[in-house]
Amino acid sequence: MVSVSRHARHWGAYAAAGVAALAVLTAGEAVAKHYTNPNAGDSESHPLHVVLVSKPADASYVSAYSCKRPKDAEQDNLCIGRRSAEAMEKAALWTQVGAIFAGLGTIAISVTLIFTAIAANAAKRGAEAAFQNAQAVINAERPHLLFSDDIQLYGLYPDPNASLAGRRYSGNEPRDLFCVIHLFNQGKTPCQIESSSYWLIVGELPVVPDYGEIEKSVGVWVPAEGAPHDGTAICRPKTIDVSQRTAIMNGAVPLFLIGLVNYRGAFGDEHRSRFAYRFHAKMGERWFPENVADYWEYT
Repeated sequence: MVSVSRHARHWGAYAAAGVAALAVLTAGEAVAKHYTNPNAGDSESHPLHVVLVSKPADASYVSAYSCKRPKDAEQDNLCIGRRSAEAMEKAALWTQVGAIFAGLGTIAISVTLIFTAIAANAAKRGAEAAFQNAQAVINAERPHLLFSDDIQLYGLYPDPNASLAGRRYSGNEPRDLFCVIHLFNQGKTPCQIESSSYWLIVGELPVVPDYGEIEKSVGVWVPAEGAPHDGTAICRPKTIDVSQRTAIMNGAVPLFLIGLVNYRGAFGDEHRSRFAYRFHAKMGERWFPENVADYWEYT
């Protein structure tokens, strides 16, 4: 025999199962009505009411699309903004490109200037080398006009050639002294003498050489080729009295012969020679170079 309490528990379980079955049947009926009537779920109070939410388009897509066919003011503004941004990007890009080319141009100009300077320096050095080479050739082939110390003095002593002075002297009257000077070209090419001056000085030499009037000369002097003398020149006559003549002969008063010659070589190069000799009556009546730097020159 089953007790009453046991039946009561079974009846509670049966009641719960019946409520659940009723809920399932009610939901199935609603779903069936929705599929058979599409508008059944439009009511917000319907338990299966569905709300469609539109997904916004991608911003890039909207911007690109609006640049071609803007639908409204918003898309048009997006298009304008996009174009402005693209223009700024392009401007920045071309600015960078321009800066790069400007830098390359500066480098190219600098390199060009450097190579130009190198080429100019090389040309200058080449010109200097050519000039030095030409100068070396000129110096090697230039004329060298020199003076011999074999100087003949006339008028101081009675001699067989006294008539060369144009007159004969008595013992007490003033007389003209003059010298015959020997020059020779010891170079390799002829030279043209353009001007010269030769003077006799009785007494001490002036501190500053004075050659008086330098006379123009005409004459070509060829190389001596071993000959002792190549040509002669005569100095200006110097008039002396008896006392000066006696002092010179006794060595009490010095007698000097000074001179200069300007001449030109075959290549047009200009040269000058200067000299100073002193007469020594008591040393064999000879002439010796006077060691005074301002009276000697050889260019």
